[in-house]
Amino acid sequence: MVSESSSVPSTPSSNPDFIDVERFFTREKAKPRALYPAESIPAISRHVYHLIHHAIRAALRNAFNRQAYVDAIIGLVTRRRVAFSMVEWDELKDLALACNPAIEDSLITSRRTVMRYISANYELYADHLAQSLQSAVSMIRISSDLWTSPHRHGMLAVCGQWVDKDYGLRKALLGLLECPKDHSGKSQAGLIADVLKRFGIRRVGYHTGDNATSNNTCLEALSEKLFNEREIIFDPVRRRIRCFGHIINLSLQAFLLARSKALQAALHATGDVAGAQSVETFSAASVRVHLLHQIFRWIKHWKRTMGDSKETEMLAE
Repeated sequence: MVSESSSVPSTPSSNPDFIDVERFFTREKAKPRALYPAESIPAISRHVYHLIHHAIRAALRNAFNRQAYVDAIIGLVTRRRVAFSMVEWDELKDLALACNPAIEDSLITSRRTVMRYISANYELYADHLAQSLQSAVSMIRISSDLWTSPHRHGMLAVCGQWVDKDYGLRKALLGLLECPKDHSGKSQAGLIADVLKRFGIRRVGYHTGDNATSNNTCLEALSEKLFNEREIIFDPVRRRIRCFGHIINLSLQAFLLARSKALQAALHATGDVAGAQSVETFSAASVRVHLLHQIFRWIKHWKRTMGDSKETEMLAE
């Protein structure tokens, strides 16, 4: 016989699968919401605006490629021959900030910084250029020119022309050096020799320069220096090419402006009546040619001043 106690069901808490129906169908009381006072709403708006503004500014700064910007500045200064002080122009800063207003502290604003970047860029590409020069299939032709800068510094430019291993014609500025002492041919020869040694150039071809007498001394000193220091044979007479543009310029000056004493000396050297008549004819003609040259210079200046009108164009023709 089963006892009474056995007929009493067990307590629900002892069974883990038991569901409390009353608790299940009873909705819990909602928690009270946090209410903000009305005066704190502007502060929240300012905080949200600050977060959005910071996110936008961070996105703009991340989109800025500084290396591309530096390369563009270097290319603009070197290829377009713009002054280093260009980076200090307010207009250039405004242009950059119009494209990205979040990069004001990343802009280059000092000419010394530009010079430092250009020097580093030159050293980087000089190594690649040296490899191309050493693998050239032709001799390396060089050309040099010396002039005085507006700041009274003597500058010597040394350029090279060659055919690379892919049989493509190449040319490059190998060096732009300052002559600290004087402009003599011997000083120029030392600078040119340093450039050739810097790039490992041994197969020196022809040299092109103007008709200055200092170039004669320069090539003679260069030939001696190359042979003594690197055992490179360079004929200073055979390997010299005079600048054709300079020759044309001197010829035009002698013909149009009668500035060449050598031409008049050549006419006087004939010593006969025909030579004397040639001198008189040349002297009379040179005065008229000089006057005509001055008239055309005045017309050109007047046309530039008054504007491109049809009357000035007809007069210039």
